[in-house]
Amino acid sequence: MGYPEPATRTLKLDRTPRPLPIAGLALALAGFLALSHALSRVISATGMREQSAIARIEGLLADASGGALLAAVLALALAPALGEEIFFRGLVLGRLSERWGPAAGLVGSSLLFAGLHPDWAQAAPAAVLGLCLGALTLRTGSVYAAILCHGTNNLAVIYAASSPT
Repeated sequence: MGYPEPATRTLKLDRTPRPLPIAGLALALAGFLALSHALSRVISATGMREQSAIARIEGLLADASGGALLAAVLALALAPALGEEIFFRGLVLGRLSERWGPAAGLVGSSLLFAGLHPDWAQAAPAAVLGLCLGALTLRTGSVYAAILCHGTNNLAVIYAASSPT
């Protein structure tokens, strides 16, 4: 039982059918980073961050340099951005949208994305950010802008955690 269309189309990896102008892409990226930062501040203010996986990862990154920092970038920024966007926004969002419409696809894929994260300090922001990444994917018809936003956000988190205070 196969899909009637090529895998690149199924996963929303063909050429972006509705590309954003560069200013629109820059605005989407800046807005995504600002929202992520705001959500991080809210999570910190609630006290959930201290016992979360985020705190443990940030603790490990604080002393990372050289090869360990490169491994962290690959494992925590680039691989998740590619893999999660192709899966959640390319495959899951696409299939749920085909079956139940874009709104249900957007909410469903965002909730599944949140469920992948290990605790509330990560899952709650992931649900909100997943909605944004899904909306961007629906707007452009491709996962490329979502991969850029997700990867840049993860790189910013790694940079902040590994920089001396």
